Amino acid sequence: TTNLADQHPDQVKKMQDFYNEWWTSIEPDFKYAAIPVGSGPADSVMLTIHDLHTTEGLPWNQTMIREHQHHPQGSYTLHVVEEGQYQFQLSRYPPESGIPINGESDEIQFTAFQDGFPQGKGIEVTEALVELDEITIEAKVDPRQPNVVFEARLNAGEYQMKSNFINIDGIRIPANYSLITKL
Repeated sequence: TTNLADQHPDQVKKMQDFYNEWWTSIEPDFKYAAIPVGSGPADSVMLTIHDLHTTEGLPWNQTMIREHQHHPQGSYTLHVVEEGQYQFQLSRYPPESGIPINGESDEIQFTAFQDGFPQGKGIEVTEALVELDEITIEAKVDPRQPNVVFEARLNAGEYQMKSNFINIDGIRIPANYSLITKL
């Protein structure tokens, strides 16, 4: 309840120096946690854009996803537990919605018991790609489908993964949903 820092500047400096030394000693251990995929309960893993490692702002709600104003670039850290064939399914909208990648989702009206959402904007993507370190897999996008699906054989180990759509202007747009399944 009483700030004693001004009365004990030497103690404050000693505590701050200790904290700074401790912080510097643990910084080399900082890294993103790897998301396991490809074993038991992790045979199928859904990554959302909220899992993206980036310094840019993330679209953190459905209004932002529908308005399509944020295109952060970044990656996911994956730990492939078992070597094998993996399927990647990239979606813009929640996969269960069935809304096409380039589709415009319907506006949802506000009610007393439900938040409303604006109509989703179309994005005109033509390609999808997944990059796993030096591995790149690409696929053409069928604009009438809710997702694009492709496969790759992966060795066990850690990967930095990027999952993007490419629009008609060549701009990379991160997939909001990336489902990875070990086949």
